[in-house]
Amino acid sequence: MTATPDPTRPDTGPFTGGRIYTGAWQIPMDQAVTSATTAGFRVTPRSDQRRVIVERGPWTAAAIRPTPAGVVVKRSMTLAHTAILGAVIVAFIVCVGVNGR
Repeated sequence: MTATPDPTRPDTGPFTGGRIYTGAWQIPMDQAVTSATTAGFRVTPRSDQRRVIVERGPWTAAAIRPTPAGVVVKRSMTLAHTAILGAVIVAFIVCVGVNGR
């Protein structure tokens, strides 16, 4: 039994045309990072031994994690997402603190 290839996934890698195609990929970690940098992503300082975080602009980021069969690519939060989330949490705490008396 052979697997039918998914027509929505490109053969060129998880970062094709500047888009992130998430999921499991049977490619080496080096090839996934090269695919990301070729598509305009940059490796961020948040990367460590267990994952590589790549980012393109303030709104697009992905985490590349190695597996025994290849890599898994998932969307990730950028610094801009984190800052907005922090501002919303602070605003919520302030509003509840003022109105909660």
